[in-house]
Formats: sequence, structure tokens, C-alpha cells
Amino acid sequence: MLHNYQSLRSAQGPLRSLFGIFQAVVSKPTVDGIRDSRKQRRRLPSASTTDLPSCQKARQETPMTSSAVSGLVHVPASVGELVDKITILRIKAQRLASETKRANVARELAALEEEAAKLEDRERFVVEERELQRVNEELWDVEEHLRAHEARGDFGPTFIALARRVYITNDERARLKACINDRVGSLFREEKSYDESSR
Repeated sequence: MLHNYQSLRSAQGPLRSLFGIFQAVVSKPTVDGIRDSRKQRRRLPSASTTDLPSCQKARQETPMTSSAVSGLVHVPASVGELVDKITILRIKAQRLASETKRANVARELAALEEEAAKLEDRERFVVEERELQRVNEELWDVEEHLRAHEARGDFGPTFIALARRVYITNDERARLKACINDRVGSLFREEKSYDESSR
């Protein structure tokens, strides 16, 4: 044991020398390189929005095909999801201030209403559809109030109550969509991560 300790002490001189060489050759250039790279990053100009591709410009330059409506995909969805989307579009059609936006909404709404009209058993969930419309209108109002509070920097009790109202209202929305899917025997169902029995 003593012999090992003495051997270690006798080796400390060479070890110190090696460590000094390591610092001189590796550590200093590495540290200097890191510092230089940080300085270069600070000097880099921020990306200008004019350098980014314009989605609106790309949309205008994309030619429309004559055989089909360009830029659309047809995917399977549950009836509850379709009805939920329709009720949201109805709200947007009524409440959006921009005429251009309302025209875009009207185009999408007409397409979805056309699909919904093909459902043979739509009368089976008339009540749920009406309730879903009401719930989505409430959710719209709550989110508008939340944005107004955030714009004022007001994050007090009212803001907290509104934030809680968002997930409570969304839970009711999910329940109504599930009820519609149950009534029509939809193959697809919306699943949540939380345990409903604990709520």
C-alpha cells in the first residue's frame, strides 16, 4: 500500500506536465474556438421575412387543375368529427370580420355540408349537433376573452377561470362527438389521454 502511494507521488510530476501540455494543445484552442463561434453567431444578421418563401405567393402561383380542386386530399373521418368541423365553420362564417376569410370558410363549409347531406341517419343526432354548435360557440367566446386578457397582461383569477373553462368545454365537445359516433356506429373514435373516471 505504501509502495503504491509512493509510486503515485513520484508520478505526479510527469502527470502534471502531461496535463499542462493537454491544456496548452487542446483546451485553449477549444475554448478560443468556442468563444470565436459565439462571436460569429452574435454577428450573424437575423433572417429577414422577405427572404422567406411566401405561402400566399406560392398559393397564387400554383395553377388550378381542371379535373379536380387543387390542393385537397380526401381522408376518412368519423361522423362526429365531420359535424364538429361543420359547426366550427358555421361560427367562423358568422363572426369573422374579413370578407375574404368568410368566402374561404363558405367554400369549405359548402363542401363539408355536401358530404354531410349524404348521411342517411343525420336525424339521429340532431340534438347532439345543436349542442355541439352551442359548445363551440362558448369555446370561441372563452378563447376571445383569454386573448383580450393576455393582450392586457391580466393573468389574474378571471384569466385562470377562463383557462380552466377551455379544457372543461373541450371535454364536453369530445363527449358530444363521441355520442354522435355511438349513434351512427362510427368505426373511428376520438380517444383522450386522461382517465375519464377520475374527472
